[in-house]
Amino acid sequence: MVCIVGQHDIIAQAKWITITDHKMEEANISASTLIYEDPSGLLTLEDIIKGDQIVFNSSTEPVPNFGVTKSTIWARLDIMHKVRGDFKLAIAFPNLDSVTFYYPYQGRYESKNTGWSFPLKEWEVKSPDLIFPLPDAPLDTVLQYYIKAKSRIVILPFALGSSDSIHSTQQVNALYYLFYLGMVAMLFFYNFSIYVTSKEIQYLYYSTWVFFATLFFLIIKGYSRLIIPEQFNFILRHTNIISSLGGLSILLFVESTLRLKEFLPKIIKWYNIGLGLYVLIIISSLLRQFQLASNLSQLVLMYTVILGLISGIRIYRKGHSFAKYYLYGFIVTLISMTIYILIFQKVVPFNLFTSNSIVVGSAIEMILFSFGLGAKIQTINKEKQEAQAVAFNALKDNEQLIYQQNISLESKVEERTRELTLEKQKSDDLLLNILPAEVAHELREDGVSEAKNYNNVSVLFTDFVNFTGISETLTPQELVSELHICFKGIDEIIEKYKLEKIKTIGDAYLAVCGLPLKCDTHAINTIQAAKAVLEFIESRKKAGGLFDIRIGIHSGPVIAGIVGIKKFAYDIWGDTVNTAARMEQNSEAGKINISGATWELVKHQYVTIHRGKIAAKNKGDIDMYFVS
Repeated sequence: MVCIVGQHDIIAQAKWITITDHKMEEANISASTLIYEDPSGLLTLEDIIKGDQIVFNSSTEPVPNFGVTKSTIWARLDIMHKVRGDFKLAIAFPNLDSVTFYYPYQGRYESKNTGWSFPLKEWEVKSPDLIFPLPDAPLDTVLQYYIKAKSRIVILPFALGSSDSIHSTQQVNALYYLFYLGMVAMLFFYNFSIYVTSKEIQYLYYSTWVFFATLFFLIIKGYSRLIIPEQFNFILRHTNIISSLGGLSILLFVESTLRLKEFLPKIIKWYNIGLGLYVLIIISSLLRQFQLASNLSQLVLMYTVILGLISGIRIYRKGHSFAKYYLYGFIVTLISMTIYILIFQKVVPFNLFTSNSIVVGSAIEMILFSFGLGAKIQTINKEKQEAQAVAFNALKDNEQLIYQQNISLESKVEERTRELTLEKQKSDDLLLNILPAEVAHELREDGVSEAKNYNNVSVLFTDFVNFTGISETLTPQELVSELHICFKGIDEIIEKYKLEKIKTIGDAYLAVCGLPLKCDTHAINTIQAAKAVLEFIESRKKAGGLFDIRIGIHSGPVIAGIVGIKKFAYDIWGDTVNTAARMEQNSEAGKINISGATWELVKHQYVTIHRGKIAAKNKGDIDMYFVS
């Protein structure tokens, strides 16, 4: 059987693909690809080539689609070159974690890697799609090329063509998405600017949804790797989190815009369920339960669309015409999302139309929702004007009512004033719980707090031994509960010995003595606190606690001040802090490890064991002592 593809560029002859034109146009060769599924994910190329039980079969679909899978997928391309040229192999599904291309070279196989697991700088061809240049090959010889793909979702739309044709296709696709981004950017900035000026929360929800939806589409289409800095790519791998944040935004947007609490209060509980499910997806993804998060994400997104569709229908039936835009928008989204989800469930084939259905549907939905938002605001303004007219007529007819309302208003003002006073007291108390009293006072009075140098302080670092290993045996709730008990006990000890808690970093605890108020016995106080912490952790273990702790102390100068302008935190910096961390890292379970500088301050008060000079990371050799 001979199958002619394109302009006589590629001929699939039973077992191989023949390249006959060095200027060949890009052609889909998925149907000519041989496929093998490795459920174990452990086979190597040598196993694949030499394995007696390894049988490659032709794909039963126009594009090999394995949907959500834990298997490793191997593809084999048998290619004969009739002409020489610059040819490239493209995979038009960029959301693959790891793809390795094996090609014959001088009697052995070499490999090239691409995919989310590899930095963009290691990609040979930096493109939205995954592209591999074919190396020079001898003419009239059939060569076997292997592709190994591993990802949460595996779809392999293969295309082969000259370098120019592949590049031309990428440029055309980029123009389409550039147009899409331009439209989305216009919607985002327009609605966000309205929020800034009007403070209407619906516009913020809408803008947030547009942002996360666009970021999601940039990721699934491969453009995020090209326009977002490399150091943020670890965030972009969490597509389930990004889509869930978009889902949270759209639920809040619809609930607020359709005024469901006013018109459909009984449906609010279903929206709260949706919000909770999105939080569950985010937690699952953070815990690296990607299969669960992916499957749940598809269901919850569909749940969101159906819930929005029902809300739009019921609000529209109540006579609120602006709801028709949401009704139409969710109908479009339901269709496009159903098509897209069914791709991953292997119900519909992967092709140009189905793979872009979600992007097109989302663009239409964004436009319709924007219209709906404008219509809803007009409706609200009209209702306000009508209400004001009724109120004005009523007030004009009854002066006594005006008088009563003034009295009621004054009462509310007084009540509100009391509430504000109470809230101010709460905020002051909260500020004192976050910052040292002197710093909090300075911040309240002046609005800023300058960083200060402190020449003589002692810094205490603690860390739980084998925290990662122990935490893997606990549920998130058990882990958080145990950390809360431990850190609460340490907080009380720190306060008792007049140390200032700085922060916790994971399972580490940082405190300092000698600031913001000077303390001549800062080193002694710090060791007393450290001893008390050891006693507390030991008693906690006897009561069922799981952690051992190691402690490090170093004395010297630091700089202290407030970081940032929002969610500000009091922090300390300097070589003393770094050295204290090294003291903790070189300590042992149940021990207090102090530096030579601290030892000089407490050598007459405490019995210590000199450990000698010990190498500390980036610090060289440092005298260290265990406090008996």
